Amino acid sequence: QTSLRDLTQRALFDKGTVKATFPGVSVVQISCLRSCGGLLWGYHNMQRQYLARQANNEFMRPLSFKVIEGGNHFWHWDFPKDFMKTLASSVRGGI
Repeated sequence: QTSLRDLTQRALFDKGTVKATFPGVSVVQISCLRSCGGLLWGYHNMQRQYLARQANNEFMRPLSFKVIEGGNHFWHWDFPKDFMKTLASSVRGGI
């Protein structure tokens, strides 16, 4: 888990990594409220880090957050049209 955390920090918050690796790409973190607790914790933890860095005017990759009210971790299976619409919107920068 330490390796995954380090890679996430570099991919989102390290200026050198962001500028060298997909520099024009923004990230949308989508979380479904009916998912298991660990996934929701990850969403809120990342949002907390983002807001803290934003408040300190620190460099970071463009990052936004989207909550899916009725979805769970099989949202793509249960509601494929909604999933694809949200995914397409995030790719186009509409979220």
